[in-house]
Parts: sequence; structure tokens; C-alpha cells
Amino acid sequence: ILIDVAEKPPVFAGADTSICAGESVQLGSPSTLSAVWEPVMGLSAADVDTPVATPEMSTMYFLTISSAAGCSSRDTVTVTVNEQPSQPVIELAGGNLVVVGNPAGTFTWFVNDEPLEGETNDTLVISSTGNFTVQWTDENGCVSAVSDSFPIGTVGVMERISAPQLILTAGEWKISGLPSGADRYHVSLFDVSGRMIRQETAQQDGYGNLLLTPMVLSTGMYFMTISTAEIGYQDIQSPLRKDVSRTFKFVWN
Repeated sequence: ILIDVAEKPPVFAGADTSICAGESVQLGSPSTLSAVWEPVMGLSAADVDTPVATPEMSTMYFLTISSAAGCSSRDTVTVTVNEQPSQPVIELAGGNLVVVGNPAGTFTWFVNDEPLEGETNDTLVISSTGNFTVQWTDENGCVSAVSDSFPIGTVGVMERISAPQLILTAGEWKISGLPSGADRYHVSLFDVSGRMIRQETAQQDGYGNLLLTPMVLSTGMYFMTISTAEIGYQDIQSPLRKDVSRTFKFVWN
């Protein structure tokens, strides 16, 4: 009696892998033999050698390869599905924009829908006005939805850039190019949230220059309003008269 012993067919379901929710991965390896996958959940087809898997949850798939001689082999592959990170929330803290909760990973910041190159931390130093958003990539490489917009602009002051120049260093605060006709000026300094952090009265030097007492600021964007109007120092929400005031926007590094 001659007994022919057929070899089991080769089988490879693929290497275990991880994907983010909603992503797909191709399983298996090319084969000319009969293939059956189980379970069928999330597969593009259950009877092909290399189906595409898009599972909604982590799943172990079983692949059975059968030859014409009736021999079969079985292998498994696990697809781990990582959840999409939650939508980040932005808040203002200390003149900076920060992602609430300090989640681990990297971040992409946008202003007016344009990405800010090199800004990958969960804290952003504000250097311009505009509508800011952020997107979070977690440690698994999964990407969140873009956050709600956080607008940054003048709050409680009118942005009106004008001719005078500002020289602001740790040792000298000087405003030059002021028109003649007014010797006494009121100066107010605001952070990006509209909070007034300084207010004083200063005398012009007779040459269109205004010398202020220097101060050191935290890195960020500020607005300085210079006015000849008689304003109430406590009523910082009241708009200043346009014809007698100028507001300067500057960034302190």
C-alpha cells in the first residue's frame, strides 16, 4: 500500500498591528490556495488571501488556508484599535494659550486655519491676533479633531496702529514721533486678555519723545494705549476717544 502524505500549506495571517479608530490595515499574504477568515466583522471580504480590515474594536482574526489535497493550516493576527483622542480644549493662562489637562503627545497649532511652524507643545506663546485652534496627536499616533476656535484680539482697547515708534527693552521704554501740542500723556498697558497691567502719566521731553519707567514682562503679546484724553483710570472698559488715542501692539520676547 502506497500512502501519499501531503504537506500542510503555508499560512501567514500577518504581524500583529495597531491602528487608530477609523483606519484600515491589510491582513494576510498572497496565496493561490483557498482562504477563509473569521470573524468576518470589519473585513472587506472573508474568502480572499489579503483582505482589508477596518474593525471598530480590537479583534483577533483567524485565517485558514486549505490545499487541493484537503490539508489546512491556521494562523492568527491581532488588530488593536486605539481610540481617537478627545477634542482638545484651549484656555488662556498667563498670556499664553494652553491645552487643558496637559495631555501627552504632540500638538499642531493653527491661526486663522494656517499651521504655525515649529509649534508642537501644549503651550503657545501668543505673538499675533487671530483665531487659534489646536490638534492633538497622542502617543499612539492617533489624531484628534481640531479644537474649537479661541479668538485673540484687543479686549477693552481699540487696535489702532499709528506712526510713533516704540523702543521697549528691559532698560528703556521710549515712545518717539509723538505730535507736538500735548505734553502730558496717559499710558495704559494691557495683556492679550484685556487685563490692564500698568497705567501711568508721563511728560513729553519737548522733542516728541515719551520716556516711561521700564519694566520686565513675561513673553507674549501686549497692547499699549497712549492718550491725551482725560479718562477715568478705573473704567478700563470704556472706549478711548479715537481722535486723541493710539494703541500699539507689540510682542515681548
